[in-house]
Amino acid sequence: MYTAGSATVTGYWDIARTFGAQVRRVMMGNAARLWNVPLAELSTEPSTVVHAKSGRRLRLRRDRRGRAAPRRGPGDQARRAENSPGNTA
Repeated sequence: MYTAGSATVTGYWDIARTFGAQVRRVMMGNAARLWNVPLAELSTEPSTVVHAKSGRRLRLRRDRRGRAAPRRGPGDQARRAENSPGNTA
């Protein structure tokens, strides 16, 4: 990818839109599986998948630098402890 003023946006517009649509689809698919609902019942808002019938929302988290960060689940703390360098168990 190169940058040359406004040519960057026009040159990569289709690629960026395709990538955005793919990310949106993956987020919606993950939410549908997580909530056990049909994909057709989901919609999106910026960085969020919404299930209107139940009021549930799944946001794409960001770290301090604005990069996408994975959502942490309840087992993450235990996994971090198991994988810590001082753990000999």
